[in-house]
Amino acid sequence: MFRNSPRRPKPRPQRQTVMTVEEYRALVERSMLEEDWMQQVIEYARIKGWRHYHTYDARHAVEGYPDLTLVRGHRLVFIECKREREKPTIEQWNWACDLQAAGGEVYLYHPHDVEDMEAVLA
Repeated sequence: MFRNSPRRPKPRPQRQTVMTVEEYRALVERSMLEEDWMQQVIEYARIKGWRHYHTYDARHAVEGYPDLTLVRGHRLVFIECKREREKPTIEQWNWACDLQAAGGEVYLYHPHDVEDMEAVLA
C-alpha cells in the first residue's frame, strides 16, 4: 500500500436473513416453472394410480386443451397447470367449460394449490 493512500475499510460481516417456512414455500412457488409444476402433478398422479396423457410437443396440440388428461376407474379428470399469477386463456376457459359440460372434472392448479390437487387425486 502506498503511504498516502487511504486505508480500505474492513468489510462488515453480512447479515443473514432468516426465512420462515411459509416465506420459503412462497418463494419456491413463485419461481416454479409450469413444466416443473406439471411434472410434480404427474408424479403424484402416478403414485395414486392415475393414468395420464400430456402432449409433450404443444405445436401438435389443439389450442387451449388442458395440460393433463387423467383417468382412474370411472373418473376422468382434466388439469390445467399454471405458474403463480398466470391466468388461463379464453380458449382454455372454453375447453374447460365444454369438458365439464360433458361430465369431466376440470381443475386449474397453481403451485400454491398443491394440497387441493393432492386431495382431488387421492
